[in-house]
Amino acid sequence: MKLENPYNLPVVDSFIRLYGESIAEKCNRKDSIISFLPLPDVENRYRDILVRYRDEIYISISEIGRLGLTQPEIFAALSHELGHIAYGMQPFGIDAETRADIFAAELWA
Repeated sequence: MKLENPYNLPVVDSFIRLYGESIAEKCNRKDSIISFLPLPDVENRYRDILVRYRDEIYISISEIGRLGLTQPEIFAALSHELGHIAYGMQPFGIDAETRADIFAAELWA
């Protein structure tokens, strides 16, 4: 799994630097390219902090700031979404959420 940050979002740069190698090793989708993109306020009517669509993760910098999330909290959310991508799961259901959480927790172990 290759992680791309085409908009040079600082929090994503830090995340990739710290966890990119571990993610690539854990992921069974070696050929995937995951892009991290900004989520514009005008398109964020539900005030999400992250939105995943296929192999793209959209990040709302304004919502992260409004909520005052710490870097570890943001990293945990990013890791969880990557867990969905790594396992190729739909985002709904207890099993899918649990497996995505396990993927994220194992990155921090």
